[in-house]
Amino acid sequence: VEMMDPEMTLLLLSLLRNVCGNQQCRSETTDNNGIGSVLEVMRVHEHNARIQELALSTLAAISVGSSSRAQIISKMGGIEAAIGVLENHTDHSGAVRAACNAIKNLGS
Repeated sequence: VEMMDPEMTLLLLSLLRNVCGNQQCRSETTDNNGIGSVLEVMRVHEHNARIQELALSTLAAISVGSSSRAQIISKMGGIEAAIGVLENHTDHSGAVRAACNAIKNLGS
C-alpha cells in the first residue's frame, strides 16, 4: 500500500467498515488479505489519528462474531497496532477509544 491521499484512505476505510456489517463480506475481506491491507494502511499513515481510529474500527467490524478472525487479526499484529495508537495518539479520544476496544475484543 503506497501513501494514498488521507481523505481517500478515510473514505475507503469507511466503505470497508460499512460493508463488513455483512457476514459474507467479513469472510471475503479476511480471505482476500483485507486484514493485512488495513494493518498496512495503519503503518503507512501512523501519524494520522483519524485513519488509525477508522482502521481499528474496521478491524473490529471484520472480527465481529468470529473468534477465528479475531485471532487472525491478533496474529497479524492487530493488538500491537492498537498499542501503538495508544502510545502515539493520546490526545485523540476517538483513536484511544478504538484502540482500547480493539485490545478488548482481540484479546478475548
